[in-house]
Amino acid sequence: MHRGFAAAFCLIAVCALAQSSATSPRHFDATEYGSRIALGPEWLFAPGDDPSYASPLIDDSHWRVVSAQNQLSDYGYRDLQHAWYRTHVHLRPDVRDLAIETTHVHGSYEIYANGALIGGDGNLRGIDYRYQLRTIAFPVRSELIPASGDLVLALRFVVNPKGEKEFYTPLGPGSGVYLVSRDAAIRDQSYAKVLS
Repeated sequence: MHRGFAAAFCLIAVCALAQSSATSPRHFDATEYGSRIALGPEWLFAPGDDPSYASPLIDDSHWRVVSAQNQLSDYGYRDLQHAWYRTHVHLRPDVRDLAIETTHVHGSYEIYANGALIGGDGNLRGIDYRYQLRTIAFPVRSELIPASGDLVLALRFVVNPKGEKEFYTPLGPGSGVYLVSRDAAIRDQSYAKVLS
């Protein structure tokens, strides 16, 4: 009886560990990627606006892990104007026609794939309120995905002010960042236009 309970507990713990490591921002396992997969909810996070944060070569081992299911204020952040989110994605080496799709994001932003700018939305020179209602997709050029399948995604944000010392969390509850095929991206954007 006790052995059966212990074995079941171990199996549950192993499954939970496998699931959490599959979605870890230090090693997000997307090797089973088909046409769409949600990134997160956990991201590596750093406040500030250092352009070197786009590089896949920087050491982000000291970056804080935050969840898009929470507000940044839950982690003690106040009065931010700029922020970076990163995740290390591991794809199959044969993945092609990949795009990054975003929806319901607060603030203006740019997206970098292995250090190369692939797109963005809004004005990064000003601090104006911006909320992305529509779905937007940014293609990832095939040459940006190495033979290893390793892809570092970095998102640079100008943070929306909410009040004098408050701000809207850029990737908070309800927002989304996805790996999608280009066919799925075209379909999703067409569907979003029909609904708007």
